Amino acid sequence: MKERVKCPKSRAGVCLLDLVAADKAEYGSIPGRNPKSIPHWRPSEAVVVERFAGGVLSRKYRNAVLAVGPCRAALARCAGGIGPELRTRQSVHRKLVSAAIELGRVKSRVRWKPEEMAVLDRFARAVADGRILTARGAGRACADALRRLHRRYPKEFAGAPDRNETGIQGELWPRVAKLRYRWFNSHWSAAELALVDRYARLLIAHRFPHVSAASQACCEAISRLHAQLARRRGGKQPGTVRTLPGVFDQVLRRAKELAPFQIPHRRWTAEEHRIAARWTRKYDQHRRGRLRMNLLTIATLMQAELGRRGYYRNVQACVTEIISQRRALRGLAASLR
Repeated sequence: MKERVKCPKSRAGVCLLDLVAADKAEYGSIPGRNPKSIPHWRPSEAVVVERFAGGVLSRKYRNAVLAVGPCRAALARCAGGIGPELRTRQSVHRKLVSAAIELGRVKSRVRWKPEEMAVLDRFARAVADGRILTARGAGRACADALRRLHRRYPKEFAGAPDRNETGIQGELWPRVAKLRYRWFNSHWSAAELALVDRYARLLIAHRFPHVSAASQACCEAISRLHAQLARRRGGKQPGTVRTLPGVFDQVLRRAKELAPFQIPHRRWTAEEHRIAARWTRKYDQHRRGRLRMNLLTIATLMQAELGRRGYYRNVQACVTEIISQRRALRGLAASLR
């Protein structure tokens, strides 16, 4: 029985760049070809295009690019058609997209209109004036306002999609920065960085169980700092100055600069694995009755040795590593039998 050989699927016309390349290959060798000399689309051609645009909307064709080939062939057969040699693939694609939008297709990558820009500017000023605490919060409110704008003027925004919060954030941040709002998207002051350094050192000294706890305390300290500065100047006390994610990034970055091996919840290095392997052998001796030290004692001594080498691991992490290495060794020994 002969084995069936699958033919590779053709990738022609799968994206717009393929259409551009095919047009260049077909028309590039014809001297004196002037695309502007092609006559206007005739009514019979518009009917064909509308039929295939309906196929795009009904998902018969996954996108307008895939409908270009059959539509172009139908244009060549239609009564009074111009012929495919004058209708380029790119022109057929543009006509298909335009017809699909007229039939109700939602546009993609629509440029921002002046009316939408005005809404963005309004919310950017609200962030800069302190009426909205963060640009993230302004993004949600701005999205609701833009949806109301689209519903109020359906003809002007026909086919335009509702703006998502991610796209709105990308437009809001530059506007807030241009308004020179001093807290958002700004450089950290020397006093703020001093607090970041202080809490990073406390984290390294194990005064906090993890980075999140140190960041929360640092964020509160920064807020107190700005509240004191505002009272001295006789101004209004600011709300959210530095967000917790922003402080977290600063504290973690500074702690890694000061002591990269002291941060909890990180991967074990090769040297740590070697140290753990030595203490794993001692635990194996204990399980065989050749050593009186139990697991907790061995893990505590291992933690102390790691600390002398500059690594931070709590006792439970050492216990887990010892047990994991012993299980791996026993599994290897069983596979070799």
